Amino acid sequence: MSSDYNQFILQCVDHALSLLGESGRDAVYFYIERSFGLKKHDIPTKPQELIDALDRIFGGGATVLEQVMLREVKGIANLDVNAQSFVKVVEGAVKGRHQQLPVNKDTGSKRR
Repeated sequence: MSSDYNQFILQCVDHALSLLGESGRDAVYFYIERSFGLKKHDIPTKPQELIDALDRIFGGGATVLEQVMLREVKGIANLDVNAQSFVKVVEGAVKGRHQQLPVNKDTGSKRR
């Protein structure tokens, strides 16, 4: 999996967790690493572990965060997929079932 793809997924996760505020987002990353052994840079290759950890932390509230992540991935990448799960979209991209992510070749940044 490319580093551009990993960065893209992490940006989507960052956006969703930022709903908790910057310190809340950072606290969640710290707690996920400390309590579940999931490092931030491993999230793109282990999306189910992220969702499981968020569910353990937030219970039913984790669904809101997952839906924000899913909306970000689908919107930025212009994916027209029926998947209702962040994990399925990420795993589909890994297996090559989704189009390549839109990357601005000049800056490496994602287009909105």
